[in-house]
Amino acid sequence: MPGIFRKLFDFLIGKSKIDAYGGEKGGFSYLILYDTTTNEVLGNYVTAPQKMTKKYGGSGSGYGVNIGANYQSDVEKGQTFVIENKSKTSTITTDQVTPKINEYYRSMNKPEIKPTETHQLAADKSFIAGQYQVPVAPNNIEDPTLGSHFGKLSQGSENGLNMIPEFVVSSFWGDSKNYRSCIFLHNAIDKELNMYATYHMTGHVDYMMSLKDGTGTSGLAYKNKRPSMADFGSGFTHEDRGIKSSDVWNEMQSMLAVPILDSDEVALGVLSVDSSDGLATSKFNNKDLNVCLQILCRSLGRILEGYGI
Repeated sequence: MPGIFRKLFDFLIGKSKIDAYGGEKGGFSYLILYDTTTNEVLGNYVTAPQKMTKKYGGSGSGYGVNIGANYQSDVEKGQTFVIENKSKTSTITTDQVTPKINEYYRSMNKPEIKPTETHQLAADKSFIAGQYQVPVAPNNIEDPTLGSHFGKLSQGSENGLNMIPEFVVSSFWGDSKNYRSCIFLHNAIDKELNMYATYHMTGHVDYMMSLKDGTGTSGLAYKNKRPSMADFGSGFTHEDRGIKSSDVWNEMQSMLAVPILDSDEVALGVLSVDSSDGLATSKFNNKDLNVCLQILCRSLGRILEGYGI
């Protein structure tokens, strides 16, 4: 994914030259500070999206008719937080850096940075910002690898996600009790898929389960970023994909998993549907069905990315 971050400016603090790289991802703005003297990532300023509504009013005339206008427009603002690299050998601090950054911003007629929180960065030099884990090191500072991450969701976000599995089952299989559906979201810290929303799964052994990266049919769809199917009525087992059969609904005969991707092809999670019907009856391998579910997951990916839930 080239060109996510780019060099913005550089400045001096004492004898250290600091390069600043910036970019946007998923509605979050990033500013990464790199000490060229020690070859260290000093820290990161991250501004999260925060929707605010601003009212505009006015009046005018045209074609001899007086026109009055009073409408609303969404304006994005956000509070900035700082993540410092506590493993660095450099003695440069955030308090020393911030005035230099704001000096540059003032010269460009841009708003100053006013951090509200400071967090310490772990020694592996990766941090969680919004729904993304961003590993930052000298060799990828302009082009970091982004991995999705979701912590605790807001109640509104959970309510919205919980509507999707039911919608999928009722729309394609007439709300049959033979079909279940769920949404997994990725946790980049623990490197696993966590189940967040379900339909017809309450009370089953795999309700609200978690999967390690790459395991199971859902993990395979996440890893390869394309739909994955399984036919358990043909001798294929859950163990073949790294999961104990005892940890899964014992009536499952077939399954379809579709990845949820953002606009930069970062996998955010997986939508899965399974059934006690065989693969032929479930029609999980139907081309039109797969296309419809991929369109739905693409839309879901845009929502997750845009709102940073």
